[in-house]
Amino acid sequence: MNTTQLRCFLSVAEYLSFARAAEQLNMTQPAITHQISSLEKELDTKLFVRTTRSVTLTGAGQTFLNDANNIIKIEYAAKSRIKKDAYTNIQLFNIGFHTELELNLFPKILKNLCREFPSIQPNLKMLPARSLRNLLETEQIDVMLSFHIDNEIKSPGIYTELCRRPLVCAMSPTNPLAQKNMLSLENLQNEHIFLYPTHKNPSIMARLQDHFVQSHPPERLTYTDNSSCALTMIRSGLGITFLPDLIPLRFPDVAYVPIENSEQISYGIYHQMTAKKPLLKKFVRELSLLFKETL
Repeated sequence: MNTTQLRCFLSVAEYLSFARAAEQLNMTQPAITHQISSLEKELDTKLFVRTTRSVTLTGAGQTFLNDANNIIKIEYAAKSRIKKDAYTNIQLFNIGFHTELELNLFPKILKNLCREFPSIQPNLKMLPARSLRNLLETEQIDVMLSFHIDNEIKSPGIYTELCRRPLVCAMSPTNPLAQKNMLSLENLQNEHIFLYPTHKNPSIMARLQDHFVQSHPPERLTYTDNSSCALTMIRSGLGITFLPDLIPLRFPDVAYVPIENSEQISYGIYHQMTAKKPLLKKFVRELSLLFKETL
């Protein structure tokens, strides 16, 4: 006896029709007949009286109806408990990032994480950096990817460095400056420059931007909240911008030229002390390996 037989029996008993039972269970009528015949053979009794015009339950069928219903209810309750336990064991892992460039980091890393931690449910949040910091401080996310802001008054969490890289100038490959091996600040005096709010930047980048705010005409400066927006503009040949040289986050259709005497900027992960430690260690290790492979 199996639950398929019982469901077929209950459906025929409800509709008193093999044809309607087959339609309701999305089975063929011969398949329903076969299941009922197998059940009757196993129970060694007839459950239905069948004529060319009607189907009715036998006395044994009427008695068995309550038992069949109870067995199906027990099966449903058992499956519900198992599903509930599985859901209870799910471990959410909330990851914050603020540019679409960082999305390229996640497919391989999350695949490896899910293989080692089958119960995790990754949750990706792309939000402005300030919003992510608030979420991290209130433990609504577990980690956030970010440059290390060395001039901030309050850190949003514990910082783990992934790499340190110099600044590069990003531009369209059609820009004549893209052919140079190295750029000085003087080389950029005639360029339209996309800048970022100073309070969101490491002090190294903030100082570089301040230089151009002082020396550049305002009409050749445009402010944007994130690097993805700036890169979209420069890919169309509308100007240049500055970024740390993070090779895994590069766009293939953008030229990146080193800046002369550039200091290095730290890129890494902020997290809380209460973050899932084994999971966090694996996440940091996978990211570190990715950067080591490409830098």
